[in-house]
Amino acid sequence: MREVGANLDPIEGFVRRVADGAPVDAALRGGEVPPFVADFVRTSLAQSLDPLHATAAAFLYGREDVIPEMFGRILHGIEIELGARCESFRLYLKRHIEIDANAHAPMARELLGRLGGQDPARWNEAFRAAERALEARGALWDAILADEGA
Repeated sequence: MREVGANLDPIEGFVRRVADGAPVDAALRGGEVPPFVADFVRTSLAQSLDPLHATAAAFLYGREDVIPEMFGRILHGIEIELGARCESFRLYLKRHIEIDANAHAPMARELLGRLGGQDPARWNEAFRAAERALEARGALWDAILADEGA
């Protein structure tokens, strides 16, 4: 983030409040974290407390499965626009793409298959959790785009 001159105040303030003992929800209300980011974090944390099969589906389909393509598009854009000015960020994206596509997503798929088993109720819960995760990610990106245009 420093490489591209991003404002670190929101994330550093949030991390400082959590490190000082504030509950995550209170730390998100500290005023520096944009509301759309706080909503995404809250959704992710709430889903981490769901039954394991639902959590696995949310993280597979809301993260591990979509991140390689999502980060690939970001990487392509910054390589065109910023070039070598953000080498650490480019390496971070490349590594995430590689690990999520080749390791995390396949392992998460296998885990979800085992957790869902032959139980249609579990698969329905997993499907709903995946939908919520994707809706939350879509809302985050829509808000980021709207914020950039403001």
